[in-house]
Amino acid sequence: MCLSLWANCIGKVSRLPKVLIEALPHEIISQIDHPDAVDTCPECSGPTDNCPTPQLYSMSDRVSSETEVHTFLKALTMLIKPEYILETGTYKGNSTIAFAEGLRKNDYGHMTTLEIDEKLAKNAQALFAAHPVEVLNQSSLSFIPQIKIDLLFLDSKRDLRSEEFTHFYPYLSERAIVIWHDSSFRERNHSVYDTVEALYEGGIIDRILFPTPRGLTLSTLRQQKK
Repeated sequence: MCLSLWANCIGKVSRLPKVLIEALPHEIISQIDHPDAVDTCPECSGPTDNCPTPQLYSMSDRVSSETEVHTFLKALTMLIKPEYILETGTYKGNSTIAFAEGLRKNDYGHMTTLEIDEKLAKNAQALFAAHPVEVLNQSSLSFIPQIKIDLLFLDSKRDLRSEEFTHFYPYLSERAIVIWHDSSFRERNHSVYDTVEALYEGGIIDRILFPTPRGLTLSTLRQQKK
């Protein structure tokens, strides 16, 4: 069935003009099947030794993770099939959406996301009401998981990441993956980079730093927990 006939049967896709649907059927179908982030602009965090070309990346706002990172988080969730994901720092829920979409594709697992700002938490609670996502308005350092964490995304205040890792370490599953955002070295704030390197040098984790504008590090526990 051609797209124009389908649109006539069940309604036009995203309220697009019929003439546009008929003129660009392949482009419209591609956008529906593989939607890209909207309302984005080039990444503006500035170059680092880790990523000298940040303008090749995109962002939806100054605080959220890069949109390419969101794509990766969804794919990683689909790849490793975590039973439980924990995220610190919900903000507007952009990375949370990526995890939630991965869980939806898996038809398995759930997540908790922690946001200390009451207004942001309430907005996220409404946004994820129909998803396997628990949004809690509380400090990450006061939260106690009820099951082991398979995927931990640390994306709250940068200076808290070290304490968060220490706090959640006893609750990590044996094969847990810990993701550190904002982990590129920067002169003005390199606390996340320093934390990751200290844990690596101390024999606690193995890590790989991806060359993204703000830095994304994936780490695993070097020694399996007993």
